[in-house]
Amino acid sequence: MISPRSLAVAIALAATLPCAAQQTTAESPVVEPNVAETPAVERIPGGGSLLRVIAADRLSISVYSAETSSFAQVKFATPLPDDLRLIAENDFVVFQVGRSVYAINPVAGKWARLELSVDAPVKLRLHRNFVIALDDRGMFVFGRKASTWQGINRATGKPLVAEKVAE
Repeated sequence: MISPRSLAVAIALAATLPCAAQQTTAESPVVEPNVAETPAVERIPGGGSLLRVIAADRLSISVYSAETSSFAQVKFATPLPDDLRLIAENDFVVFQVGRSVYAINPVAGKWARLELSVDAPVKLRLHRNFVIALDDRGMFVFGRKASTWQGINRATGKPLVAEKVAE
């Protein structure tokens, strides 16, 4: 049986190999893929057993989890910015677009969205077993096995409702 990590490495290596359409012989011409129609597939540095695909139209991002053997996708109404910064560490992937912070882990294999109170960069901290996002309302945590964000008001200690599942 192949381990999830071995599968992720194999997929990442396979992406670097020329496909049959790109191999040439004396009889066959070189066939170049249409770059405008081909999604960018990249292994996420620091992302462990996760692979990402950003659609060519930049209206969706998918992450493959070797733990769940499936892709999880989040769609957007407007294209993702060219300078999108994915933060990947300890098998978490986190990024912010406007007032939303998106996170995924390989165990749950589902995106979770945290809606922020303001459209400003949020402080993100990645730890071995969780991600922390801090904004003016409090602290929000997304755990290794989580499918939702959990929040707490740091001043009052009261729970904050923060989670929206990305669709």
